[in-house]
Amino acid sequence: MPDNPLIDLDRYSKSSKVLRVTAYVLRFITNCRNSNNKVAGPPITEEIDFAKLKLINCIQREVFSAEIKALLGKKAIPHWPKLRNLDPFLDDKGLLRIRGRLEFFNLNYDTKHPVIIPKGQFAKLLIRSQHRFLKHAGVDTVISSLRSNFWIIVMRRLAKTVIKECLSCCWHDSKPCSQPVAPLPKERVRSSPPFDVTGLDYADYPSKKCCVLLFTSGVVRAVHLELTESLSLPDCLLAIRFVARRSLPSVKYSDNAKTCNCYV
Repeated sequence: MPDNPLIDLDRYSKSSKVLRVTAYVLRFITNCRNSNNKVAGPPITEEIDFAKLKLINCIQREVFSAEIKALLGKKAIPHWPKLRNLDPFLDDKGLLRIRGRLEFFNLNYDTKHPVIIPKGQFAKLLIRSQHRFLKHAGVDTVISSLRSNFWIIVMRRLAKTVIKECLSCCWHDSKPCSQPVAPLPKERVRSSPPFDVTGLDYADYPSKKCCVLLFTSGVVRAVHLELTESLSLPDCLLAIRFVARRSLPSVKYSDNAKTCNCYV
């Protein structure tokens, strides 16, 4: 394998774009070798899969060169204790996979033996792509979904970093601007009889052809309702007869409605 990487991963923010670019690079190499049978058009699924295989192979041989050389020579892995604990092996395509304990379980090959991905830019791209595919899911959901195909070294740490850098998640999880709450008016907190501080407003029911004038006490939150036939001034004055039962308030609150202003 060449010492230089196949693709500069730091230039991309999506794994899908990296795979398409890799597929075009590999197609260019193939067309140069077979000038009589050139391939054109967008990459097909087989080209994308081959690009993923080639890219992972390059990344593994760049990071785990000593381990792969030891496995090819049927020797013990020299270092990387975390990788040694995974009991890795090379499959028929040259990819480094986990042997695991699910050899005889009824699962597909990728789930039983996920591909080992070293920590780095490609691992972040995979996590970011899966995070977006799962509609900005959390860390545990992203890890569980990715481990059906890949075993990324220190995946949880990378997943936390990627999700923390996600702008959509930052906007969604951000706290709203909290304006300091002003103190209540003195009329609302001083001791007074019910309806001594009163607010009133209309509730309109057009389908029933009637209205309700609502009186609420500003201190004890008591409510008094008066049924009216309309929003007119005479009907409002008739509804204000509630003072005969609740006594005349000393403080009245209302909106700017003309009918209610007559009372205030």
